Amino acid sequence: MGFLDLFKKNEPAVDEHDPAEDYDRTPSQNIAINVTEEYVEINGKQFTLPIKMEELVQLFGEPKKHTFGKVNIEFLTQEQNDMINNSVSEQRANFSWDDLGLYVFTNEGRYADCLLVMLRPCVDREDPEHYPKNMFGGTLTVNGAHWFEFIKPAKPEYSNSSNKSRALGRYVIYGDFTEREFKDKKRTDKHYGHIQISLRS
Repeated sequence: MGFLDLFKKNEPAVDEHDPAEDYDRTPSQNIAINVTEEYVEINGKQFTLPIKMEELVQLFGEPKKHTFGKVNIEFLTQEQNDMINNSVSEQRANFSWDDLGLYVFTNEGRYADCLLVMLRPCVDREDPEHYPKNMFGGTLTVNGAHWFEFIKPAKPEYSNSSNKSRALGRYVIYGDFTEREFKDKKRTDKHYGHIQISLRS
């Protein structure tokens, strides 16, 4: 060690481990989803959102049903809570296929108007049983190409956002990434938690 080395600051070691490498992306399910401007294709069959739940049950089997009770928001008055509860149907429900890593939002439990494809195990701290914990192991493409090629050029919706969105015809595709500290140029498909396919408003 030289004399000048005594004055060098000890830099902390940088952990170069990419946490995205911890997640296996090997396709293990015979499910292929392709999104185009006009339709969502699942295993070669074309659908348009909203999709009847009966059709999804035929494709994926019986899902887990998530119902929503009446809300009671503490900082609102009873009258305001009643108004919210009266405006929301008691039939409102979402569904998940935990083993497949798929989740749908529905209109009164009958039509799926939004499809969520889980790319990482997800635990909602407020409701840990709500979203699937398993990953989607099939293939997800946009216009026949890997979904990341479509979402990669998009910019985050606002400065602190953890997601990107791009319009595609009648749909909007959202990509939710989990490692915010990664620069966008270095972010890969493995840094995303889920992809959401919704109707444009």
